[in-house]
Amino acid sequence: MANGEEYNKISGYAVRIAKNSHSDLLGTGVLFLRHSGESPLLLTAAHVVASLTESEEPGVLCLGFRDGEGNIQTLELKVCCGEKKYEIGEIYIHPQYKEIEGKQNQYFYDAAIVILPWKEWMKTKDSFALKDGIDGEELKGWGFPESMDGEQGREAASILAGKKKIDGSVDALDKEVKRFSFSYHLDTVGRNITRESIMRGFSGSGLFGMENGGAVLKGLVSCECGDDSAGKELWASSSGLFLELMDYFGIKICCPLSFEPYKQMAIACFTTTRKKAKQLFLEWSEELIEEHGLLPEKFEDDTQINLGCNSNRKFCDDFWTAQLKKAVILYGINEVSAGELAHPILELPDSHGTECVQMDFLCTEEYGESVIGGLIEKDYFARDRKVKNGIILVLNGKSNQNSHILYPRSECREIICNITDGYEYSPKKLKRKINNLLTDPLSMENSDEGDFDIIKGIISQCDIAAVGLERMVEILNRMDVKRESMKEQMKELLKEIWKV
Repeated sequence: MANGEEYNKISGYAVRIAKNSHSDLLGTGVLFLRHSGESPLLLTAAHVVASLTESEEPGVLCLGFRDGEGNIQTLELKVCCGEKKYEIGEIYIHPQYKEIEGKQNQYFYDAAIVILPWKEWMKTKDSFALKDGIDGEELKGWGFPESMDGEQGREAASILAGKKKIDGSVDALDKEVKRFSFSYHLDTVGRNITRESIMRGFSGSGLFGMENGGAVLKGLVSCECGDDSAGKELWASSSGLFLELMDYFGIKICCPLSFEPYKQMAIACFTTTRKKAKQLFLEWSEELIEEHGLLPEKFEDDTQINLGCNSNRKFCDDFWTAQLKKAVILYGINEVSAGELAHPILELPDSHGTECVQMDFLCTEEYGESVIGGLIEKDYFARDRKVKNGIILVLNGKSNQNSHILYPRSECREIICNITDGYEYSPKKLKRKINNLLTDPLSMENSDEGDFDIIKGIISQCDIAAVGLERMVEILNRMDVKRESMKEQMKELLKEIWKV
């Protein structure tokens, strides 16, 4: 992802926070989306919102966002101190939050969470992962410094007009109180602007890194670090502090509770001329959800894939809709039982004897050879990993570039040869990385019989293939939706996938 794209993506997470009116700036936060329909979270510094919980009359948060299509969205929300009811408007402040004695505008455990209402425009936005930073790591973010706040009051300006980017690097971690010092730099914001006035608005700004193509929140700006002579240094509360806060108050970060909302998203993909296909998908999905109790948590292993992703799989509508599509197709056409849909085993057509293969689901923005290369590089085929020989990879991606591809077994063998031949590893290390490709796909043991030798072609006998999810969905989405006809079409697709 190009640097400008990274900044735009991270900029979209920033939320302007004001009190009682949009003109009274408090600071910045980030919008953390969970799965569709569930209350999202506003993450910010505790000192930004603490005053709203201290008065007898509840305050009103006035929030400004930018949705995934670039439009400005606003929200006014009456708030109260959180009481573990998880109601909209509750503020949860870290129980150990306090101002550092004798140091004005400096804090420990500076973390707060506000429960927000779900809005339909939030469907246009991606989520992100939370993970602690490391020494020397380069991070970037956006916020609303007080020194720029006058911009939003100008004629024809938007309430987000004062947004500025901030970037820099992690200087040192203070693991005891879960924070880190951060050396930052800014574009020029004007002469004689104090560090204090900059930090007041930037407080609560998210500091992000990019990993595997997706944004990862490493921490949120808290306050100045050291005295004025320290220069452009600040403290940031680590993401681990916010995870700790969620755990303390019982705010769950988990898979969706049901496939029900994704059923509605999936059937919306069927055109009006495919009423029979839509009805059949609806019938099979309802059987799985209502009669067999199919739950997203059964597929949670697939959210841990460490390949390129522009979102957070655990909270991504595209990911869960695709999982349901895959499950419905295999259940309805191949008659795979509900309990085996997470890692289904398919019997290949008669022309391949009684050979069976496992289907593994991969949702990633990486494409083609880079998917297989990524699996090798990240040791997914190593001895102690679950990805073994004798598999068909079912590919999906938010950008949809993987949805219609087909890499038959013959082509995957060639890809594997090219990739492994190009790696600068010793034969011994390379063998460890691709151990599971050198074994019997149905054996429970990882045999080491035979020497690994790329020239002798041992690796060329691996048995993997890949197909885009929509190639499977097409079988259901045709005019003829009789089950026997679809079974035959699936057999033909499997033959094409597994040919050598």
